[in-house]
Amino acid sequence: TIQYNYRINSVKLEVPYNPRPISMAKLAQETVPAVQNNYIMTAIGNPWSPLLEASFNSGRSGNSSWGFLFRHTSARGSVPLQNSSTRIDVPWKNTLAAFQGKYLTKKTAWQTRLSYQSNTYQYYGIDPVAAPLYDADTFRQHLQSGWASLSLSSLNPDSNRLQYDGGLQYRFMADRYDYMENQVTLNARVGKMFTAFYGGIEFNNRYLGAAGENDSSYVNLFTLRPFAEKSGKEWKISGGLNVTSDKHFGGTTLYVFPFASFDFVVVPRVMKINLIYDGYVVSNSYKQLLEENLYIRPGTFGKSTSCNSAIGATLAGILNDEIHYSLSGRYENVKNQVFFVNAVDSPFYNWFVPVYDDVEVMKMAASFSFKISSKAQLNLMAQYQHFDLLRQKKPWGLPAITASSALVYNIRNKIISTSQLYFVGTRYAQNPVTEVAVTLKPFVNLNEKIEYRYTDKFSLYLELKNITASKYAYWNQYTSYRFQAFLGAMFMF
Repeated sequence: TIQYNYRINSVKLEVPYNPRPISMAKLAQETVPAVQNNYIMTAIGNPWSPLLEASFNSGRSGNSSWGFLFRHTSARGSVPLQNSSTRIDVPWKNTLAAFQGKYLTKKTAWQTRLSYQSNTYQYYGIDPVAAPLYDADTFRQHLQSGWASLSLSSLNPDSNRLQYDGGLQYRFMADRYDYMENQVTLNARVGKMFTAFYGGIEFNNRYLGAAGENDSSYVNLFTLRPFAEKSGKEWKISGGLNVTSDKHFGGTTLYVFPFASFDFVVVPRVMKINLIYDGYVVSNSYKQLLEENLYIRPGTFGKSTSCNSAIGATLAGILNDEIHYSLSGRYENVKNQVFFVNAVDSPFYNWFVPVYDDVEVMKMAASFSFKISSKAQLNLMAQYQHFDLLRQKKPWGLPAITASSALVYNIRNKIISTSQLYFVGTRYAQNPVTEVAVTLKPFVNLNEKIEYRYTDKFSLYLELKNITASKYAYWNQYTSYRFQAFLGAMFMF
């Protein structure tokens, strides 16, 4: 047999210095870094386009916070009419003032918000032949809207005890043509952990009342959604029943449909799948339609849109630390889907009115986020939607394809460049005289913003919009501003 013998001799190493002893750790209060709570930003651009924005906030405090925001933007310029070199003045201005506050107790959180907005613009989308007859003052719209809300939510993290939240909202809107709309919304949600599942109920009641010349339209949507949830380490399943009563000036419609969702992790962090079956009812009020198309006929109050069969799937995850992704698909069977066409009763066909159709919609979307380096990040998004129509010839005004990208490049948090590219695919409009379909060409919009942070509290920026100066009209007859440049500054305190 082989045997080994060894011996270790200790040797003292002489070094030319004495090691510094490590001091004993001490417990101390955690320091909270200071934050810049307030800022003032101003800019000027072409055509004459001033901007002023200011925000004031209370910052960190014991159990309350508040904040105030003011913003004003406007422009005074002209654009060429569609398919013509004739130009028309397109002034507009938008002013917003908003206040928000929050108060915490040991068990609850109270929040409130008050806001007022004023928006003035022109119905300028006219036929070039009729330009000499156009009176800008007659077709100037001025929207005023106010919003007040109060909400309450529990701060109890223990699901074995009752959890709740709810709120009350009031919205008011009036336009220059003496049309008004009131909206009151009351909602609540309560839930609790039972022996084997988490269950609860959601309640929502929204009243919409319109007032104007020969108009007393109203809608009252009442929704009740009891639900139950159960989850494991890497999965969650939930479902329930949606009961909605749509009461309006033409009668009452009752909708009852189930809803369910299933989330499960295929590979931790790498892949997660979400499957849903749901439905909805949307009240197409005057304000709701304005948010989709600013140029609708004043005082338009639409029919409700409903869907009792929506099936969707989403695949999301992280391929590595640099790439995040999300892929989704959705099918909807929709009744009274809203599209927009030029009104035949408008003197210059420069108003839009909603038309409705029962459709089947297929939607697909994809988004990717790439961390190129510690200085640069790229975000990509794209969406495709296809409509199977029953009565309408085309999905008027809605593009089949939209896409966008954003590249952010940060150099030592001193110079920040943000490049944005938008693509909107082909849309269709209906000629108000012949009712023939008109094709609106796809367009690309390239924007660039460069910010130079001179100090932590003061920065300058240059923003360029529609760099390629492309001429396009998202809505039929409504061309947009071409190249715009803005120079601004921001001061934080």
